[in-house]
Amino acid sequence: MVETLNIKLLAPCRTSDPLVLRSVLGALDAEPLCEPTHANIDERMRLPYDRASATDFIRQMGGRTLILWRANTPKYTGWLNCQPVPVNDLKLDYVEPRQALLPELFNGATRVASLLQVEYGFVHMHWDRQAESLDYDSGIRMSVRDLNKYGLSGIHARTWFGPYLVELLGKAFLLSLPLATETSWGGVQLDLEPKPWLADFETLKARHAELMARLCKTGLVGTFQGAPVTWKAGPRWVAPGWDVRS
Repeated sequence: MVETLNIKLLAPCRTSDPLVLRSVLGALDAEPLCEPTHANIDERMRLPYDRASATDFIRQMGGRTLILWRANTPKYTGWLNCQPVPVNDLKLDYVEPRQALLPELFNGATRVASLLQVEYGFVHMHWDRQAESLDYDSGIRMSVRDLNKYGLSGIHARTWFGPYLVELLGKAFLLSLPLATETSWGGVQLDLEPKPWLADFETLKARHAELMARLCKTGLVGTFQGAPVTWKAGPRWVAPGWDVRS
């Protein structure tokens, strides 16, 4: 059984704006398995969630992170960045989700990604295999700032590339990859397996390594170097300015 299902969406939504924040939370609320039960700007205190109150937290404090929890099955912890920047990220980490729920979690994340028209996003199936899973898990902690500065860091069970990344990578190149399909907002969705929720760690790790080797040849993938580890930008990466405050 997968230990954690990580969903991360980097969306062109200035969520410091209350109206934009309401629309993003509305996309979550529309998904029965994604709707939060609690939220706060203080991770030490869970307060019952409703969209209006959550929006007020951010409006009153300004430029904060909204912490999200789901106490119902499937349970998650997560957050939504609400910074005055062009792109903000949403992260939901489901701990030990039931196998029977995985298809709908993938589908729900896909619908939210479509509504938000993400610039980049993924659904990642995580097993704690320590050193064996280091390469496979690369990129699950990537922030908007990291992606903006260094380029891509990984692919996942399901990955979305938005219009900017499609232009840099080339649509023809992305669609030449197995199980790649166009999205309704000008992006590309890439799956590692036809039904990734049924795949085991060994299968996904092998597919990940195969496709990452092809992506690295584009010069748009950042790399880790040195001790302590530091990022190095891909040689062809052009920063889009997604983290520029205004």
